[in-house]
Amino acid sequence: MAKRPIVLFLVIIIVIGGGCVSSPVSQPSNATHESLHLVRIGLSDNVYVSVDPRVELVEVIYRISSSEWYQKQVAPEKVGVSPENYEYLRDIDEYFGKYRELRAVKIARELSKKGLTYDAVPRFAVHLNPDTFKLERNWSDMLRDRPWLDEKELNEFVEAVEEFAEETDFWRFYNEHVELYNATINEFVRENPDLAGIPKFEEEFFGEKAASWDIILQMGLVHHSFGGWVEGKEGKEIYSFLGICRFKGNLPEFCGASVHEFAHSFVNPAVDRNYELFEPYEALFTPVREKMSDMAYKNFKTMLHETLVRAFEAYYLRETRGEAAARESLLADKARGFYFIEEVYNAYVNEYVPNRDRYRTFDDFMPRLAEIIGNVYKKTNGGKNVELPEWPTVNDFAERLSEKGGLVVYHGGTTTRYLAEWIGNKFGLSVKREDEIEGDDLKNNLVLILLPDSELLKELEGRMLIRANGTSVYSNVTGKTYTGSIRAFEVIKNPWDEDGLILLVVGTEDGAMRSIHAYNNMHYSIRDAGTDELLEGW
Repeated sequence: MAKRPIVLFLVIIIVIGGGCVSSPVSQPSNATHESLHLVRIGLSDNVYVSVDPRVELVEVIYRISSSEWYQKQVAPEKVGVSPENYEYLRDIDEYFGKYRELRAVKIARELSKKGLTYDAVPRFAVHLNPDTFKLERNWSDMLRDRPWLDEKELNEFVEAVEEFAEETDFWRFYNEHVELYNATINEFVRENPDLAGIPKFEEEFFGEKAASWDIILQMGLVHHSFGGWVEGKEGKEIYSFLGICRFKGNLPEFCGASVHEFAHSFVNPAVDRNYELFEPYEALFTPVREKMSDMAYKNFKTMLHETLVRAFEAYYLRETRGEAAARESLLADKARGFYFIEEVYNAYVNEYVPNRDRYRTFDDFMPRLAEIIGNVYKKTNGGKNVELPEWPTVNDFAERLSEKGGLVVYHGGTTTRYLAEWIGNKFGLSVKREDEIEGDDLKNNLVLILLPDSELLKELEGRMLIRANGTSVYSNVTGKTYTGSIRAFEVIKNPWDEDGLILLVVGTEDGAMRSIHAYNNMHYSIRDAGTDELLEGW
């Protein structure tokens, strides 16, 4: 019973952050661009954004299958979004709910237990014809990356998916939502004006051209984004499957992760082709095995893929937004467990980019990167002496809270009090005003909801990355000061209890405390309380 409030806590007020997984995908013989049904816009002659009917169909099947993986990892309900406030989910449930006993739904439920999850779901989908949903390509890539999958079962699932589409008249559902798909795509493009320039930047950095770049928005899946690629007849065809990060009005907002996801299509093959250079250093995975596994990164090769991609992402930020943005990104990733990312980033900046006459492609740089990773291996005694930064996350706080409970303490006006009482009532936690605390109250896991004139907040100064002062919030990470109606949170160690953690929410004014938004793997964030825009955080 102790864990129930924490589950509710995560669902209602915490937006769980996700990782990404990237692997090759297979392209059907008839390009999806030629589909008569596909809702898609072109940003250039080879960069596209779409809501792909194959991906939607397969992910609808996964939703109504109620598979444990879907419900626990990627369902919109995980971010507090339900059919009541996201009409598309309501439409899916109402339209397809009566078909839960069809063969495809039952097979999806079983295959999810066997590892057809995460990136494998949209990758499976793009093996199908975009109009008929018949199989158009063999499973060599899927079986290489997930050898435990059975080809016969995959073929059976394809047949069942085709039957499902016909029996449910899936195209009717898809076509009825064309207006929503177009509005979603247009909003995504508007919010990400630099999308068309990303391919050129990546081609120049990695020294390799691509035939096409496809960004596919996943309308019923949250937290996770995936990358994928295929060597087509005209060159490399690259995919970025984006999951929903948040909602704005009645439209989903997608993770702006195309830089990251696209980069996997260059980094992963280069690492895989040269992995024998890195294999001796696999022990570097040991000190972060648990952290990586929590993000679905199960081995050193996957961690290496992610480290090199994230270092590239920091380099992209350096070139487009400045060194401070790059350093903020690096700090965040180090906190997540990518402890040698800075060495890779520095190698990009100081060695790779200035010497492109020597390193014409990213593949050419692999031996040097292996030397750098080897130096980390020596410096840390094979990963035995790794010192990880201690930046507790929202997830860490939730786990502590489930173990021994906690207390909500507030200081401020009416809105602050309402937020504190709502959390207390909803999740079975005691609530006190700051001037009511006594004895050992602070020796606990604490949710502190405070305005800048709080005495408790003054006692915690020097222990946080954020600092609230009057009408502003200052960040020790970026050195920036934010004024106006600002709300911030941070998870810190409890100085009054060596085993306790504090989830601190602070606002510049009482009206800023209407809600809180936090990602499961985040340590802190600063938001504009009026618009809920994320100003910074990791």
